[in-house]
Amino acid sequence: LSKVAVLSVVGIAEVFILYSVVRIFGLSFAHPVPILGIMGLAVAAGTACGLLISACTMSEDRAIAMVPIVLIPQILLSGAIVAPLPSTANDVAEAIVTSYWSYRAELTALESPLV
Repeated sequence: LSKVAVLSVVGIAEVFILYSVVRIFGLSFAHPVPILGIMGLAVAAGTACGLLISACTMSEDRAIAMVPIVLIPQILLSGAIVAPLPSTANDVAEAIVTSYWSYRAELTALESPLV
């Protein structure tokens, strides 16, 4: 639990740095709080996923080998690269892919005038 807390705090700090850099280059959002919150939750989910991989493997080499196996489906099933997803892939993504949830939440937050 201490690793999750520390790594999530570091990740959330990175979210604020990213937001600051985006603001410096001229892109701003009408309501940044929901967007930052969704990004913070995505960081926490990614941290938990990384720690799960670490806990399930016996060595650092195996953990490093597992990362692409876990991340490539996350990227492909998020809906950002391959859109629209085939129905079976969409069902799987809706059920278990955290990047799908965060991508859809960000789209909703950006489109909603009352966020």
